[in-house]
Amino acid sequence: MEAPKPSGAELSLCLLGLEFGRLDTVGDLTAMYPVGLPLKSVAKDSPAEKAGVRGGVLVTRMNDVEILTLDDVAMALENVKSGDLVTLTMVSVVEKESFIIAQTTSVQLQANGR
Repeated sequence: MEAPKPSGAELSLCLLGLEFGRLDTVGDLTAMYPVGLPLKSVAKDSPAEKAGVRGGVLVTRMNDVEILTLDDVAMALENVKSGDLVTLTMVSVVEKESFIIAQTTSVQLQANGR
């Protein structure tokens, strides 16, 4: 019998140090930018923290997979092994004077071992 596949939540935390979940702070952002999954926090000393990723953003892509749900995260990470590079695309809110701007950033993370 084949072992069950890890969930998107398990893979993202184990490989990259990403924890997804609801955030009050991204309400305006999700209204402006309907694609993406809210990133709640980043684990200490994880690949995400080392790359400068912070919670409170929307993750919109991992590698070439559009992220809307944790199932999308699982699909994006199912074949990632320790040492592989993962490209993460995020949207955050930047306030400039009287404007609120959705800023898109991409970073590459090197995955931890499972």
